[in-house]
Amino acid sequence: MRESGLQITTFLKAIMRYWWALMSCAAFTILGLWATYGEKGREWILWTSLVLAIAFALVAAYQGWANEHQALLRARQEVEALTAKPDIAIAVDGIFAHVKQGEQILVILPDVTVANNSHGLRVAITADLWMLRSGNMECWCSSETKPVVTWEESEHSSRHNLLVLPLNLQPRCAEIGYLAFGHRVLKGIGNEPLLDEHGHCRYRIEFKDVHSGSVIHQEQITVSQHLTEQG
Repeated sequence: MRESGLQITTFLKAIMRYWWALMSCAAFTILGLWATYGEKGREWILWTSLVLAIAFALVAAYQGWANEHQALLRARQEVEALTAKPDIAIAVDGIFAHVKQGEQILVILPDVTVANNSHGLRVAITADLWMLRSGNMECWCSSETKPVVTWEESEHSSRHNLLVLPLNLQPRCAEIGYLAFGHRVLKGIGNEPLLDEHGHCRYRIEFKDVHSGSVIHQEQITVSQHLTEQG
């Protein structure tokens, strides 16, 4: 019963879509009958048929244009829907490390990929690193803008391209490298770093869209307390 109802609905939609073709057939049929019973002359039949043909040709042309116009509008809406918001892919890999360079302790995320998969949107991405501490406290770590020579010269380094935040990405582009954050050590009772079962410090990394401020990606990471120093 339901299938028959759908078939009837489809048939009615087809009739409504191509009503001009059905009307043209009916019009020429009526014209033929009228000409027969009214004993119209050849000239009258010729000119009347020509007027009807032109009229229905114009209707058909308009209907074809309207269908193509609607298809174009639907395609444009689909493209706008695809590009309405950024499509960002972020991967944070590798063995995270603490590095001591001079008097400063840095946190290294050795293998970071940020890809803008959007088809027409440029994006600006920034990141914040937070060290998790006791008492529900978090310590913000500032991003570095200069290469970390200590890390790049160490045997643990796999990439020598420091990603300087914010990252400005064109559509269908990606940046690959490492991120470095300055670690501000806070001391005091009740402000101890949170450690995992292996004694590693716990952090949270957040990537944000600079313009909207929305968080695109976040995850918790752990970093060994062992320091990599310049030899």
